[in-house]
Amino acid sequence: DTAFIEGGGSGRGVYRNTQYILPAQPARGTSRLTYVDSSTLSRYETFTYTGCPTGNQDWVLHASKAKINKDTGIGSAQNMWLEFKGVPFLYTPYMSFPTDNRRQSGFLMPSFGYTGQSGVNLWAPYYFNLAPNYDYTATPGYYNKRGFILRNEFRYMTDMSKGIFTGDIVPQDETTHTTRGKISFSDNTQFSEKLNSSVNINWLSDYNYQANFGGPLGMNSSTWAASQGRLNYNADEFGGFSVMANNFQNLNPTIGSSSQPYAYAPALNHSFSKNLADSGLILGSTAQIANIRTNGTAQTTAERFVMRPNLSYPVAAPWGFFKPKATLAFNQYNLNNPQYWAGQNTSCTNTSAGTTCSSLSNSNTSQNFAIPILSMDTGTYFERETNFGDKAYLSTIEPRLFYVYIPYTNQNSIPVFDSSSYDTTYYQLFRENWYTGYDRVSNANDVTAAVTTKFIDSTNGLERFRATVGNRAYFSGQQVTLGGTPTSYQSQGYSNIVADFGSAITHDWSFYSGGQYNVSFASIQRAQIGLIYNNRKNQILNMAYRYRLDQTTGQICNTTAIDSGNSSCLNATDLSGRLPLFDNWYGIGRWQYSLLNNITLESYFGIEKETCCWRFAILGRHYLNSIASSTSTTGSATNSVFLQLELKGFSVLGDQIDQFLERSITGYRYSGY
Repeated sequence: DTAFIEGGGSGRGVYRNTQYILPAQPARGTSRLTYVDSSTLSRYETFTYTGCPTGNQDWVLHASKAKINKDTGIGSAQNMWLEFKGVPFLYTPYMSFPTDNRRQSGFLMPSFGYTGQSGVNLWAPYYFNLAPNYDYTATPGYYNKRGFILRNEFRYMTDMSKGIFTGDIVPQDETTHTTRGKISFSDNTQFSEKLNSSVNINWLSDYNYQANFGGPLGMNSSTWAASQGRLNYNADEFGGFSVMANNFQNLNPTIGSSSQPYAYAPALNHSFSKNLADSGLILGSTAQIANIRTNGTAQTTAERFVMRPNLSYPVAAPWGFFKPKATLAFNQYNLNNPQYWAGQNTSCTNTSAGTTCSSLSNSNTSQNFAIPILSMDTGTYFERETNFGDKAYLSTIEPRLFYVYIPYTNQNSIPVFDSSSYDTTYYQLFRENWYTGYDRVSNANDVTAAVTTKFIDSTNGLERFRATVGNRAYFSGQQVTLGGTPTSYQSQGYSNIVADFGSAITHDWSFYSGGQYNVSFASIQRAQIGLIYNNRKNQILNMAYRYRLDQTTGQICNTTAIDSGNSSCLNATDLSGRLPLFDNWYGIGRWQYSLLNNITLESYFGIEKETCCWRFAILGRHYLNSIASSTSTTGSATNSVFLQLELKGFSVLGDQIDQFLERSITGYRYSGY
């Protein structure tokens, strides 16, 4: 290289045919002419930049002229084009970019994608650096089947708060010929050490907005768009207080106005726990005062007061644990329009939700119950060293016993606002109440017996074998229901026998299985089996089969439409993974298939390659929306294609798929984080 130095030691000069290296990036490049105008300002002609190591030119950024100002932290380039594998594919007459960690306003890299419902979409985001603690990004986009869309994102951070506001607007959807959009707002504020708040608001213009504009890798549409605000206060020895209000926007046209979910408008909650005079006795309590409302019509609403004081004496020791507990469940209701709660009288002929029951009147506005709950949970641990052949193992046996007594109290006159049945799992065997929420307290005179055993390899800590089995005996049949008469499940004398088995076969391979056997029906009610390969280098294979009968009748499910009444039924396979193909190319994908409906629920397949300076991925996805239309519950299929090119040390073209893969392929982790 040659140089012509102007001004002696003034720090100015002209350099020809220079090369530079930025080790912190890492990055490097060349310049035919480099003008050093000062210690902070330099100009370049026939300029190149790449994040690839020496000897590798897989991608190169070219510019006829470039300038870097260290004072402002801004660089610029003229006649810039991007070359990948010798092929130029992106050109701009001018581009500015930051040269350090100071944020700058300007265009971000464009993105693109394809969905079957909306077509090809292109995005050109522009970032506004408004202030050190807040910024705004405007992202105009275009769908060839639907027209223009503007996506907005405003972020802020103060000494107390941080939050984000996003909003989409489609001025004129060329398919529906309507204006569409969505709004989301999230905020978390810490007013003081003891006082904080959280807000999460979501609104969509119509049922299908998320399916049409959610993006090619967005999750399937939800049934509800939930919004919630909460204010929390920690009063130390007086417990914690919170005020909460929420709302649910219906996104499913098949749900009528008389079946809308209930919301708190608002609810005041209090929780408390205290060790009494260091005696080991724990006095606890939860309480709630709630105004329960709904956006629907022909539904009962209420003001509800709830208290759950409890006293327990937990004992924990190396040999095990023992926890007796006594609780009083007290509810008081002031009902509005109780005639719409058809479940309160079994003689009522109109038993469907939302219909007036002529045998009831508006005079039944005050309802209450007080129910004692007594429980005892205990378990112990046994372990010893053992050998199999020349291998040393630590073997354990962990028996557990749980008893709960709750006398029967008729609750049919009380509507169900926030209660539902717990799913049958191993952990449900140790719950006091069958139901979530506050509106139902199940009667019980039940004993649960369970045992867990493990064989742990003493040399490497792997669980070579693990097994758990448990069962709950009902000495009195379940009489409390969410409405109607007890199901065949609730009338039997025993719960499902729940069992789980697993094994770490090697460091990379593991096996798991589980099932539930119903003695009354003499059938396997649930089963799952899976085999996992994960070498901790993002080489993954997950294979699973899951089977579940109807959890109301215990019978085999009929072939039914997606999202119809037998939603508890399941008979499906699930295959996912990321495996090497050739020359650092990897195959990625997932296939979920319903044997019940003989249909693919979701599948995506693609390939990706990652080198030291770039990463490329292409992915095609097929999935079912949860809603087809206001007159169908079968779901509609959506196809989409995604393309991503990450140039390390520069930027990403397209949308990042890593978060999608992390939540859909068990064990996947992106090494670039």
